[in-house]
Amino acid sequence: MQDKEALDLADGLKLGLITPEQIPELITTTLGKTPDKMIDALVKDLIRESNGKKHITMSAKVRDAMDALFDFNYKHIYFSEKNRAFVPTIRNCLEGLYEHYTKEENLSPQKAIDAIILLTDRQALEILKK
Repeated sequence: MQDKEALDLADGLKLGLITPEQIPELITTTLGKTPDKMIDALVKDLIRESNGKKHITMSAKVRDAMDALFDFNYKHIYFSEKNRAFVPTIRNCLEGLYEHYTKEENLSPQKAIDAIILLTDRQALEILKK
């Protein structure tokens, strides 16, 4: 889950939802400025902090940086104005997929939801094009 935050940050940069200058200093100084460096810092910290223990743990410093990254992503990426504009479109797509699976494929509601969850974006778009 933690590496997902770094990858989502990269997507946010690529899509223009955020700029590198917006990323809090706590994140960049503790974890690094790129997803690869962030994941590397996280893994090294997990190994170092968990060594000799019977559980997996991370340092307080890295935990604070990861919490800051999580909060930053939620505010500036997941719930950004640009992303919220797509909510009606996403809702329509999900309803179309649900209808496809329940009516055309005759799946139960739960099986339809399970099928939708497993789709890649490309697969979902192919079904919606039909």
